[in-house]
Amino acid sequence: MSRRLVQLQAIFCIALVLLILRLAHLQLVRGASYRRLAELNRLRLIPEPAPRGLNTDRLGRLLASNQTVFRVALVPQDLEDVTVVVSRVSALVHRPTESLQRAYRAQRSLPFLPATIVAAVPKDVALQLEEERWRSPGLLVRPETVSLYPRGSSAAHVLGYLSQ
Repeated sequence: MSRRLVQLQAIFCIALVLLILRLAHLQLVRGASYRRLAELNRLRLIPEPAPRGLNTDRLGRLLASNQTVFRVALVPQDLEDVTVVVSRVSALVHRPTESLQRAYRAQRSLPFLPATIVAAVPKDVALQLEEERWRSPGLLVRPETVSLYPRGSSAAHVLGYLSQ
């Protein structure tokens, strides 16, 4: 019985030494690289476009203003089944499923960045899509402000142009 106990203690000590060596390797040797990976994974920078202000001429006439539009986007990381979500969106926005899937493939970049599939939907459709979100993980309806030029291109040389 005493021999078995000594063997069991030896096996336990060897396992403990191997565990300590592995922990030392992970923390002391590879610790800096794992810390860097954790820092990169911790922060998620998602750009948010800022609305431009109202531009008027010297007489107070409006040259550029802001208008709120609702964009429909999909977050690739949160999607369970792309085809199901796209088909639900397609039924509500009255656009072909293929065009929405094409837009998703074209806009998709990083797993956590939203890929816009519909640039602008009316407010009532945006509200219907918001009601669908619980059934469609990964679906995102974002209000964004876009510039509106009531006088057209008459002051384009002064006001400039903001692209997507």
